[in-house]
Amino acid sequence: SKMISAEAFSIENLCVISEGNQSAMSYVTKILKDDGFRRLWMTLSEAYECIRRGQIILYKLRYLN
Repeated sequence: SKMISAEAFSIENLCVISEGNQSAMSYVTKILKDDGFRRLWMTLSEAYECIRRGQIILYKLRYLN
């Protein structure tokens, strides 16, 4: 299965998770294990790292030179 949206992480859906509703938690667990979600997470992580490195370079150029 492919992850089409992140609806499972909406506030409404996450609030549904309770002791009496374990199926909602298993749905979230299934999404977290999905290869599509992992690729999305890795891509976002790499983008964040690029932004972080860019901010470090700009800081050094502005304040350390």
